[in-house]
Amino acid sequence: MSATDINSHLSHLLDRLGIENMEDESQVHLSVGAIRKAISEAYDIAYEVGYDQAQADMDEEEAENEKSDIEKIEEVAEEYDGKVRTNYSGRGMCGRTCYGIVTNDPNSVISAVGIRGACTDSMGLDTIVYWPSVKAVKPV
Repeated sequence: MSATDINSHLSHLLDRLGIENMEDESQVHLSVGAIRKAISEAYDIAYEVGYDQAQADMDEEEAENEKSDIEKIEEVAEEYDGKVRTNYSGRGMCGRTCYGIVTNDPNSVISAVGIRGACTDSMGLDTIVYWPSVKAVKPV
């Protein structure tokens, strides 16, 4: 919440309390109490808005990190002539799907991607390297 928003909220509260001018002493004393109340309310609102914004920022950052993980996987797959799987369900995943790379060089792929928690499954001649934490977000 910006200073302008807080000032606007403070003005609104003072108007609501009927404080228009502070020329006489009784208005000044009333205004001090009203200002304290308004500031307290403004802090409460700023905290709530700030918390909601912080949560939204964390969600957005998490989505950006997820996207960058997907981009890393796709780039490494291309670099190592691997095939990206966007819907792989590995051992113990109970039907959940994630990103993986089918490759004949799993160790190099794991190192190049650099995402923790890589798992591997044999696929005959090739191996799939997959990351259960990188959820499948693209359509199959």
